[in-house]
Amino acid sequence: NARRNKSVFSFFAAPGQRHPLFKTFSPAIPLAIAGAVAIPLALFAPKGMAPLFAAVVVAALVAHAVRTRTPPPVPVRLTAALLAFVAFAALSATWSVAPGQSLSAVAPVAAMLLGGAVLMGLAANMDEPGRAAVRAAAIGGGAFGGALVLGEWMFDRSILGAYQTAVGQPMLVPTQLFITFKPMASVLALFAWPLLLAVRHRFSRAAALAAGAVLLALFVALKATTPLYAFVIGGAVFFLARRIGRIIVPLLGTALVVGVLAAPWIAVWLPNPEWESRKVGFLSNSAFHRLEIWRTVAAHIQGKTWAGHGFDTARRLYPQGTEVVKTFRRDDPEKTYSNKFEPIPLHPHNMILQIWLETGLAGALLVLAALGAVLAALARATLDKTEKAAGYAFFITALAIGSVSFGAWQAWWLSTILLNAALMIAVFSRSPISRNPS
Repeated sequence: NARRNKSVFSFFAAPGQRHPLFKTFSPAIPLAIAGAVAIPLALFAPKGMAPLFAAVVVAALVAHAVRTRTPPPVPVRLTAALLAFVAFAALSATWSVAPGQSLSAVAPVAAMLLGGAVLMGLAANMDEPGRAAVRAAAIGGGAFGGALVLGEWMFDRSILGAYQTAVGQPMLVPTQLFITFKPMASVLALFAWPLLLAVRHRFSRAAALAAGAVLLALFVALKATTPLYAFVIGGAVFFLARRIGRIIVPLLGTALVVGVLAAPWIAVWLPNPEWESRKVGFLSNSAFHRLEIWRTVAAHIQGKTWAGHGFDTARRLYPQGTEVVKTFRRDDPEKTYSNKFEPIPLHPHNMILQIWLETGLAGALLVLAALGAVLAALARATLDKTEKAAGYAFFITALAIGSVSFGAWQAWWLSTILLNAALMIAVFSRSPISRNPS
């Protein structure tokens, strides 16, 4: 019994001692596991990205605490901007159109944002063995996940169909394939950049280009329009950044400032899809609907420009039962599209407009400060030009998807961005910081 007790209590390290298990358990392990399972999880249960992210943050924090017994490192400027935004979001409950909704939504969003900042800080301070482990897991997970997605596309979702039948979900018809694959494709568009960088490190530049071509073909095959365009835009930024080097930072910075601050007025200038549909007749029906949503959101922003309607209140402005019929005409009468819509269904399908709508100019400036901190950190990072270019590409890909899809505070989507950002930092060849993270 004494021998057994000694074995059990040896797990609790005495001062200056460490159990062998804890010597190998590092924040790289949960992050590597996330890289290995992200794409299969996103295919079958995309909302599972939120609990995966939470589990990775908790496990990485525990590993860091056990190994170092010090507070986790955080990117200081980014964390300060996020804390300021969270504080303002909580304050907005005092003038919100739905105070209870605003107040209850702050805590989970704050936990995700700060958890992401901590995970990025841990990834930035990872040692080379940890980085190698994350790269290997990302390559393995990307290869397995890609093969799984390709198989599901080729065999009409045989595994996914069996899963949906088992849990009692209706099986979507082939014409709705894009609905099945869209969330996964959005995850893949972000995961692509740490994956390609890992392939370049482990194999060669040619292998990374080949993997990029395969991903591009997969997006086309899946008819995942938004992830495809976002990945292409990210790729254009990648090659431009490699070509012009430091000039890319002021270009992206200027575009970011103009895009965020002018967003409500840009939305007003967009064509009215009900009366000017011929000007944008090449767009899809869903794109027509988005134009209508953005114009409606812009009109609401004009009423409360400075502080917004209250955090997470976009869905409360037009509850169920407020649907109106919208008709979008084209040159071909047979292609006229008419349906009942809520003027703002759940969220504005544009993260910047949603921030303006809910928190006004003040919130937009705080989010701009957070995004600027990320861009500035990349500019200062001690990385080679290919790694920096991949970082800029990831940044733009995330913004592109967030500008046309999903709600800004959807847990699975916000978790996806933050988790992939940490993976991106972890696959860099070295820490992107010299001393304290910023």
